[in-house]
Amino acid sequence: MKNTILIIAVFLVFTKTVFAQVYNAGKSKEWVSQSEDSEGSEYKIDLVENLKAYDFAKIWQDNKYPVLGIIGENYQRLSIRYISIIQDNENQNVYFVYGKSKVKNNICEFQGKIELIQNYKQKENISANYKSEGYIVANCIFYEKSAQSHSGYFKGVLKTYYAINKNDILEYPDDGDEPDTNCNNGFVGVWTDYKTKKSKPAHWGADFVPLSTDLNVTSAVGDFIPNVKYQNNGWQSTNNNWKIDSPQNWWK
Repeated sequence: MKNTILIIAVFLVFTKTVFAQVYNAGKSKEWVSQSEDSEGSEYKIDLVENLKAYDFAKIWQDNKYPVLGIIGENYQRLSIRYISIIQDNENQNVYFVYGKSKVKNNICEFQGKIELIQNYKQKENISANYKSEGYIVANCIFYEKSAQSHSGYFKGVLKTYYAINKNDILEYPDDGDEPDTNCNNGFVGVWTDYKTKKSKPAHWGADFVPLSTDLNVTSAVGDFIPNVKYQNNGWQSTNNNWKIDSPQNWWK
């Protein structure tokens, strides 16, 4: 009887952890479903609880790859900067976030949280540098200060690829090739205006913008060339480098 109760309890924890519902915001569920575990997938479902000992802030705040983002159906450029991310001591799968957003010349501070809800581990073909690799799915909600001009809140889903090295240290993954890993930390969701209650698509990621195929006219992994028809929406070239934001260090 005790064993039966234990099995049921473990099952409930497992299902609650692994199959936690992602936020249904814009195309967030479509974004998650693109690589979810399925027959023939290179990933398998694992307990998100197994990641409590690791701090994902170091991956989300890795500035090697600039964050590119869009807001609205016309792909207006959105800039996002995570300034501070602190792991919750009581629930280590939750992170408290402070950052800033910028659209055109409008800059807003925001606060909110990231909560890990799903964990997928790579089944095989793991890099020789790592003992395991995978990706996590996290729900995100970030509230801009309501007193600021044109403010609202972001709600959506973040997908982050990670690696754990032989010393059991979490790292930003690098496969040593022209990596998919610079297309990481992809957020897909919506931004909702506090006053009008209207929502717009809001997407961003490291060196790429997820689910924005009409914006990026190159299919090469890791490359980003914006469609010229959107150049007046914040995608003008700076010395032929589309990834440089203007002004630089705008969040300081």
